[in-house]
Amino acid sequence: MKGDGCFERGLLRKVEPSLAKGNQSLIQAGDWLSEAEKNLQAEAYRSALSSAYSAIFHSARAVLFGDGVWEKSHYCRRSGLLDYAVFRMIAVLTACFPH
Repeated sequence: MKGDGCFERGLLRKVEPSLAKGNQSLIQAGDWLSEAEKNLQAEAYRSALSSAYSAIFHSARAVLFGDGVWEKSHYCRRSGLLDYAVFRMIAVLTACFPH
């Protein structure tokens, strides 16, 4: 996992895992996804895209909270956060569904 040096610079850091914060982020992700669907139906495509991005962001953040990773940088939210979360999701799926 790359992370663009975010761990090394302290912009992503290990903390106590928090399922409560992870669940909170999943609720927010669901809210943003509903918002994206409403925007899409209203043909408000830019708003739909923005809302969908927020849903993805909060989903990725839920993975990080569960693993005990906290981010404190907009750059690392975009770069390191999603990079780490995708890496972690692949690891979880691989463990659940071995070849």
